[in-house]
Amino acid sequence: MYESGLNLKQLNLYLGELLANGALEFKSAERLYYTTEKGRSFAKAFDHYREAVNQLNKEEMALAQFFPAPGKQKVTAA
Repeated sequence: MYESGLNLKQLNLYLGELLANGALEFKSAERLYYTTEKGRSFAKAFDHYREAVNQLNKEEMALAQFFPAPGKQKVTAA
């Protein structure tokens, strides 16, 4: 909870969602949460998604050098 920066209410909400969707399982005998295969697959897919978005943002910035967005062009006095 402390490392995630969430309060207890937020943490319980997210844990409930992850449990309901099968990304986590709780073992009451050990009083521990475990990531399921589904949860690990989601985390891996999300990492790939985040990498793709970062790459697209870099490409967009590179392309913007050729054609600045309307309204962002410099106006010079004639």
